[in-house]
Amino acid sequence: MKKYILIAILAIGAIGAYIGKTMYDKPVASTADVKTEVQIDAATLFTEFEQNEQSAGDKYNDKAIAVKGTVQGVTTEGDKTTVMLNGGDMGGVSCEMQDKTGVDNLKQGDAVTIKGVCTGYLTDVILVRCVLDK
Repeated sequence: MKKYILIAILAIGAIGAYIGKTMYDKPVASTADVKTEVQIDAATLFTEFEQNEQSAGDKYNDKAIAVKGTVQGVTTEGDKTTVMLNGGDMGGVSCEMQDKTGVDNLKQGDAVTIKGVCTGYLTDVILVRCVLDK
């Protein structure tokens, strides 16, 4: 009897490990296919977070948003490319790119719209899983 209980526990553990591994390896959905909930200017977004981080966080965090702004710079570290949009004198919107299509052609001063998921505010507003919006 103990043998069957041990086999059942091992089988359940193996199934759980398989499901966990499958979920962990699942690719992240592209933001390009997601409908944005909000469209906003980079300077306005930054100002809202700067003035009241809690209120802006409730409004934008974990939501797909489209941010229109002027490119302040493009940086690449390893396989991570970040586009910084100008939000004013004190900061901006940092966009961690998921899809690098078209990013190589960006230069300082270009006007762009970037879709991404807002994750909050440190010294800049942070967007992740970003793509250039057409």
